Amino acid sequence: MSDTGHTVKSYAEEMQSLNDDLIKMGSLTESQLADAMEAVIKLDKESVDKIVQNDSKINALRAAIDNQITTVLVKRAPMAVDLRITISTMKISHDLERIGDLAKSVAKKSLLCQLICRTNL
Repeated sequence: MSDTGHTVKSYAEEMQSLNDDLIKMGSLTESQLADAMEAVIKLDKESVDKIVQNDSKINALRAAIDNQITTVLVKRAPMAVDLRITISTMKISHDLERIGDLAKSVAKKSLLCQLICRTNL
């Protein structure tokens, strides 16, 4: 990757890319949580399968965000507000991944609950 553009412009583009990925991750996580609640209510295996597939997308976005943050920290050495935004982005992506993991766990446990309920009836 060549640095032919203006430094400030390319830095702004890197930060915008981080922001876009974080928003996408947040949207996927929100859907994941809604799907987990639906899986609990409907006891639906298809919902659980969808959640498991989406979890890998969330994990991939987390890895991509971590890589972008590492690149920004190494190339740009941000300071003050920029550093706080970069570190906050990393923390938020970690929290979103954790929410996605918990939603997946809830959905999987809903299937277990369904199995137990059927067995006991």
